[in-house]
Amino acid sequence: MKVENIDITEFQKSKLQDFKDRFIEETIPVQYSMPAAFVLLGDHTHYNEGLILSAFLDRETTVIFAENNTDSTKMVFQDPDTELEVDFEITSERIISELLKSLHAKLVRMRLLKSSYKCCISTTLTLSMGLSYYSSILQTFIEGALKFGNGSISPVQKVEILYEAVYSVIGKIANKAYFLNYIAEAPKSFVKTDLRGDKIESLSADLSKYSFLIISSQNIIHNIKDTCNQRIDECEVGVKGLKLYKWGIKSLRDIESTFLTRHLNMIPRRVYNRVFYNVTERERVEMASKYIYSNEIEELGKLINESHNVLEDKYELNYPETTFLQKAAVKLKGVIAAKFISCSPVKSIYAIVETESLDHVTETLSKKYTEKYNKTLSVIASGLL
Repeated sequence: MKVENIDITEFQKSKLQDFKDRFIEETIPVQYSMPAAFVLLGDHTHYNEGLILSAFLDRETTVIFAENNTDSTKMVFQDPDTELEVDFEITSERIISELLKSLHAKLVRMRLLKSSYKCCISTTLTLSMGLSYYSSILQTFIEGALKFGNGSISPVQKVEILYEAVYSVIGKIANKAYFLNYIAEAPKSFVKTDLRGDKIESLSADLSKYSFLIISSQNIIHNIKDTCNQRIDECEVGVKGLKLYKWGIKSLRDIESTFLTRHLNMIPRRVYNRVFYNVTERERVEMASKYIYSNEIEELGKLINESHNVLEDKYELNYPETTFLQKAAVKLKGVIAAKFISCSPVKSIYAIVETESLDHVTETLSKKYTEKYNKTLSVIASGLL
């Protein structure tokens, strides 16, 4: 099996031209495109004022807005696997539909967008990318909407609007860091986001010899929202328990791993495990930043692999398919790192791979997975900006 490396330009051109041919008549459309940001480290620390490390990928979302001569809105959404028309009258099982409707309603209420228009959103991202998928689509939508409606708001206002729109649909697992990424000064290879004060820092590294893989089992995770919310509740129990032993604790951001270890027996073991992942993950982000500064990408990879292991062991986000894929991936020559994709509705991992090993890694993993599960993998490649 070869890597599915979609030609972004041709993919976007064909989809968007089809939309123009079908729905846009005389008006001149407004078009806007943006790259995607993806969280590498720091997932699940965002609800405790955590630290997040993200990378920008060369996959993108494009939106087209055009005038509509009726009093209704026509919105079409397309990704590599799906095309759907957003129905504003009924609740959809597709989260992306509900997110787009939430953002649409908020922008219309604020008079930043007309209540009727024609719109096409086309993305080369896939659902297996989880919050990255949703965030890229919404970020591009709001940028295109403001351009279409000649609206002007501050970057901070933009982040708050997006975050509130997402929170209203998916709750506490909404991660503001995804939107803060886009207001970093000219996006570089990585962005470090400090959610205590919403501070952002662009980081550069030479990634010219590496590629990024999204490796999906295509098997759905049922009740992922409930699972993530349970972990959030368990961490909140940990904060309440540890407050008894140290003054000034407001969130897990105020706890260091040495303090946590000394109080191992003061909170339930399950709660301790959740807190352990959260606290040590924040420390991994700090260390990762240092490796990026010194361009030690293989050392960064070791931290990502460690993060995966702790996420499985202590945070107990693990599935047989993703465990198998990650362990098989890191044994292959050319694989720098592999980790479970948090908050994805599909059992998936990501991997950073030396580009010269891309075909070998993909073919070997696909063969091993088919032999084990008698199913086909979905593998999508991307460059790192």
